[in-house]
Parts: sequence; structure tokens; C-alpha cells
Amino acid sequence: MVQSQRLASAMRATTVMASPITNALTTLWVEDGTAEAMLQAVRAESVARQLLAMRHLGDSGLQAHPEGFHAWLPLTPGWSPVEFASYLRTQNVGVVASAAFSTDGDLPDAVRICLGGPMSREQCDQALRLIADTLAHPLHPHATLRTGGG
Repeated sequence: MVQSQRLASAMRATTVMASPITNALTTLWVEDGTAEAMLQAVRAESVARQLLAMRHLGDSGLQAHPEGFHAWLPLTPGWSPVEFASYLRTQNVGVVASAAFSTDGDLPDAVRICLGGPMSREQCDQALRLIADTLAHPLHPHATLRTGGG
């Protein structure tokens, strides 16, 4: 059994390759400019969505690369990033608490907002409005404010 596993591993290692049709298509797109046009279109959409994010959340300390697919939103003291993100995910908003990205246990009070994906720009705008509304109205029934010392 051990020899058959070694043989199977060796065969996988020597026969796994990129699909020839994918390689041909990629080569064609690079050579005819399609790949560059796609890259520029993605960058332009990312810039537009980042501008929407800054319009709705810029006063809240939003941090992002101008062409990025994500943005970091620091939360004011008292907000629980996990509960804040959990509530927004129930509303189909792509937000993840900082705990998911921590490797040292030193968690910033922040969430990462996804601005990419298949949603339309209008849906992105609506999601950003909901995030801003959630921040602005902590006394709503969906409030995730912690009580006490934090």
C-alpha cells in the first residue's frame, strides 16, 4: 500500500499542469490587450466603490487603498466588532470582525468591509448606507454596544 501511495504521489507531481486551453486564452488576452482592459475596468470599479465608502464612512476613520477591494473601519469604544459584523452579515453586508485576521490576539476594535464581489455598485452603496446607519444609531434594537468597562 505504501508503494502505491508513493507512485500515486509521483504521478500527480509530474502530470499536474495548467489547462492548455486556459493557457492559450490567457496568452491571447495578454497579447490582444483584453487582460489590460479587464484590469483597468476592475481598478475603475474599485475606485468608484472606495469613493462611495469614503462618502458614507470617511468621517468614521475608514482606512483603505484607493483601488482596494476592502476597507478597514475602526469602531468607536463600546462597539463589539464581532456583534457589529454579525448583525451586518444578517443584512447581507460583507463585514468581518478583526478577530478573523489577528495572529497575535491583539485585536483592534475594527471590522473589514468587503467592497468587491458580484454586487452592483447600487447594492454596494446601500450596504455602505446601512453600515453608516448602524454606527449612527446605536440605540436601535440591533445595537451591539457593550455595557460596562468594555
